[in-house]
Amino acid sequence: MNRKITLQSFKTNKFYDIELITDSTIEISVDNNQYQFKFDKRGNSLKIKELDYVNDEITLIAIEASFSFFPEEITEISFNQSSIRNRNDLKEYTEGEFTTLPRMSFSSLGDVWAKRNSCIQEEIIKTGNISHPKRPTYFSGELLYKKYFPLINKTISFRVIDLEKDLDNFHQWHNKEFIYNFWELNKSKEELSQYLENALKDPHSIPAILEFNNEPVGYFEFYWVKEDRLGPFFNFSDHDRGFHFLIGEESCLGIKNVDSILKATSHYAFLNDTRTKLLAGEPRSDNKRIIRYTDHFECWRNEKEFDFPHKRAALLLCDRETYFKEGYPWI
Repeated sequence: MNRKITLQSFKTNKFYDIELITDSTIEISVDNNQYQFKFDKRGNSLKIKELDYVNDEITLIAIEASFSFFPEEITEISFNQSSIRNRNDLKEYTEGEFTTLPRMSFSSLGDVWAKRNSCIQEEIIKTGNISHPKRPTYFSGELLYKKYFPLINKTISFRVIDLEKDLDNFHQWHNKEFIYNFWELNKSKEELSQYLENALKDPHSIPAILEFNNEPVGYFEFYWVKEDRLGPFFNFSDHDRGFHFLIGEESCLGIKNVDSILKATSHYAFLNDTRTKLLAGEPRSDNKRIIRYTDHFECWRNEKEFDFPHKRAALLLCDRETYFKEGYPWI
């Protein structure tokens, strides 16, 4: 178990250094200040004690740190309701003086780790013959998601690609054999620049950089399935998502890293829009390196194989309910 971790806030970008200084005391350091709190651990429950209110973010960091130090052991955390003051979404978990927050509920809170789309009634538009909601817009470089993953002791983040900042890495990755064997984009920098310009203009897709501890390690395309070429192959709803991805740095491959990346991918999609019930992947059916990871991640399933015009594909699906029920993204 790591006794020292660093958490970075999605909302403020602040770094919090956290230390488990005794078996019942955690210390949070930020902005040259230290805050300590004690806790009692009984069975699968942890009770935070003596945490004076500073602001809501520090309390949320304390909760996240507690789950991160004991990711498999603790499934609920209780704390004095006065420790957090501006979260109406926690009221349903409060009785008397204490709030008892199940891990599943904490994992699905809005705006702690990800940008959340508005759920107000949307304009319906058409792409070809397909009717679907008008999709939200994103700007180059925008942070989409950031969360610490205990299994690999790293913070995983997604941000919208920045053409000027990211083109060199994108070009380098696509000219590695283990990437171009499947993506088939081993092209010139100029051609890849045009590819990314088109991706940034596409309203149904988000081209994003995957980062480990704020360092670029891969590329993702998150897309809305309804109006995508994948749409006709399954009964998808208006807000279900799909993705393509590559991990460009060989040091970031391996079961543990890819396991955490897939958990982060699902977590982002389900947090970004509460109406997203399914997340889909459609790698080439012979891409065994990717498909085999579904054996280690129980909320993903290999639904079927099918034929695109350009490839034989495997349809991989992850459902929202199972994802949170199984304790992801912590375990």
